Amino acid sequence: MVVNGLLMAIPRLPGYMGGLVITALPQLEVPPIIIPLVVGLIVGCILGLLLSHFGSHIIKDGLFKRDQVQTERERLFNLSMDMLCVAGFDGYFEELSPAWEETLGWSKEELLSRPWLELVHPDDLEATIQAGDQLLAGRAVWGFQNRYLCKAGDYRWVSWNSYPLPDEKKIFAVVRDVTAQKQSEESLRSSQEQLELIIDNIPALIGYIDAEQRFLYVNQAYADWYGFKKEEVVGKYFKDVLYPESYQVALPMIEAVLRGEEFAFENVSYDTAGHLRAVRAMYVPHFDETGKVKAFFGLVHDITDRKQVEEELRRAKEVAESANLAKSAFLANMSHELRTPLNAILGFSELMRSAPNLTLEQYNNLSIIMRSGEHLLDLINDVLELSKIESGRQELQPQSFDLYDMLQRLQEMFQLRIQEKAVTLIFARDVDVPHYISTEEHKLRQVLINLLSNAIKFTDTGSITLQISVVAGSPDERQDAESKSRLYFKVTDTGVGIAPDEIDKVFDAFVQTESGRQLKSGTGLGMPISRQYVRMMGGELTVESVLGQGSTFSFDIEIGVVSASDMQALDVTAYVFGLEPGQERYRLLVVEDDEYNRELLVSFLEPLGFEIREATNGQEAIEIWEEWQPALIFMDIRMPVLDGQEATKRIKTTPQGQKTIIVALTASAFEEERTEALVMGCDDFVRKPYREKEILDVLVKHLNVRFIYEDFPASRTAQPLTPRVTGDEAVAIPAVPEVLRKALAQAALDADVTRIGQLINEFRAFDELLADLLQALAYDFDYNQILELMDIN
Repeated sequence: MVVNGLLMAIPRLPGYMGGLVITALPQLEVPPIIIPLVVGLIVGCILGLLLSHFGSHIIKDGLFKRDQVQTERERLFNLSMDMLCVAGFDGYFEELSPAWEETLGWSKEELLSRPWLELVHPDDLEATIQAGDQLLAGRAVWGFQNRYLCKAGDYRWVSWNSYPLPDEKKIFAVVRDVTAQKQSEESLRSSQEQLELIIDNIPALIGYIDAEQRFLYVNQAYADWYGFKKEEVVGKYFKDVLYPESYQVALPMIEAVLRGEEFAFENVSYDTAGHLRAVRAMYVPHFDETGKVKAFFGLVHDITDRKQVEEELRRAKEVAESANLAKSAFLANMSHELRTPLNAILGFSELMRSAPNLTLEQYNNLSIIMRSGEHLLDLINDVLELSKIESGRQELQPQSFDLYDMLQRLQEMFQLRIQEKAVTLIFARDVDVPHYISTEEHKLRQVLINLLSNAIKFTDTGSITLQISVVAGSPDERQDAESKSRLYFKVTDTGVGIAPDEIDKVFDAFVQTESGRQLKSGTGLGMPISRQYVRMMGGELTVESVLGQGSTFSFDIEIGVVSASDMQALDVTAYVFGLEPGQERYRLLVVEDDEYNRELLVSFLEPLGFEIREATNGQEAIEIWEEWQPALIFMDIRMPVLDGQEATKRIKTTPQGQKTIIVALTASAFEEERTEALVMGCDDFVRKPYREKEILDVLVKHLNVRFIYEDFPASRTAQPLTPRVTGDEAVAIPAVPEVLRKALAQAALDADVTRIGQLINEFRAFDELLADLLQALAYDFDYNQILELMDIN
């Protein structure tokens, strides 16, 4: 308060002092000029006293504030995590914060004693000198980076923010250690380079396009495809890079992807060489944080080579399918041509064998014909089903059968084939081999036939042995022996054997060993088919052989063991004698272009009491159906004029035709025909050669007819083979007029099937038994035997 009062009074002091002096001077009689001097002196003294008093306080206060600033600066230097420094224009540090020592490892004294350029990395020295020149010129340097040497010998990256004071010839700087940042940047840069290298070497075209359809990035493949450099593509619009035609095709997909849809499509585009290439493009949207499409990725693959391969495969498939169709057509035709006469052979044999007045010898002969015909049918089926094996469509169809009976029949069959050779045929069966088993009889029989036929073919002396035994299993398997087991089959011969370098070829299709080629027989299919059959039955067919000593083929298969009580009675066979009384006499129409097969079916049905009419083609069948209205039609599929398929369609399109049962008859071995027949409107399907029982089963199923059955004793079993022509038949020949015998002989020489059939019918007027014999010979195409019987010189 005192000071303030004094300060406020100071401006008024000259007035006060002047007034005082002016008042006192007249009394002192002092000259007027002295008055101002005195007043000035007094004021000066007062001001001097005041300044002396207050100046000391001001100076002290200034010094205190300066010390306070210095303390704060030192505190800032010591506490800063950045490296703070003051350097002179002479190139030396003057002041350094402790962070320098902590970061670089040098002591403060060591750093102050060395020029600061001395610690700069050699590669950064030139740039650092240029930055120093800029500071010496009075211009600040911000964000300059270089590498600084550490005491440990490594370098650390530092960033400088420097400000010069030219008047004081000093530089103030804040320095920050950015080594970790530089390492991260380097790692990121390296990763980006690696990623870009990978993307550039991907064979696909990759582009990144913004919502305005401008390229933000492309890989090298994309740039090369369109003939640009990568940096030239970036910033260009999509339509300016793509070929106009390609862009017009892609535009709808671009619009879709910009709406957020992911899109893939195939297109064509020209490359830099002007070649039209097939491409597959995929557009994938890239969304921002608001869910709006900000850009999209375009990925394009050149699929020209793939398309060419696909086209080649398509053409190859067409060729293969065409070849398959041709093969199927050939096989279907062969099936029809082979199975049609075989149907007559087996059908008439079965019909004749059921005659009540048949002698035992006649029955045996007919049984031989039937067994031989059935074997021939099996061989035909094997050839026709070869395509199924190749395509893997074969399936195992197990059934229960008499194993002992099958082996006996095989032995009888092959015993005849070795009569002209000095070979002993031995069938050895262990006592524990089950009598009745369950597996696919046909396939097992065919494998054994193939192996035994092969053995006979290559064996002229010695023996051929078929050995059958039960495979010893685990205790669990032995406990379950009544329901399942494994049988082991081994065929051993003493033939020519197989060379070691040909063993691996035995099971190759259409490949024969040297021995087989010398014999010039076989197709090379028997062993491959046998191996496939054995595998289907759960086993593996193997071979061991010594050249010049013989071969052994062996396999084991899984079987089911069947008890005798589960097998159907084999001692009595039932034959249909006729229709039960009191039933409707159904009308049946037989449509068949082959005379013998038509006659066979009529022979089955007419004696039973049905009304029968016949037609030789589909057109006749329709006409008879419209006029006669049969209850059931047996319709052959392949016929001239109008085939059975078209005839069935026309009949079934009418209301009355829907009520007519149509049963398809075909000689095709292919299962597909069954499906086709049912699709075209047939109610059922019977494959040739058929048995009488199959025909009767169809009638029971669709017409609900009831038959009278007659038991035929099974004592008429196959006996040892006997000649087909006995003395009695030979004696009957002269009773036939010579002119008729000459005509038949000439027809046999001409192989005129129709004429032979007509002449045999004329023979019936003279001898029924002889006519039957000639008919059997004709069905078997045994014209030489017919000529011998006619005895024409």
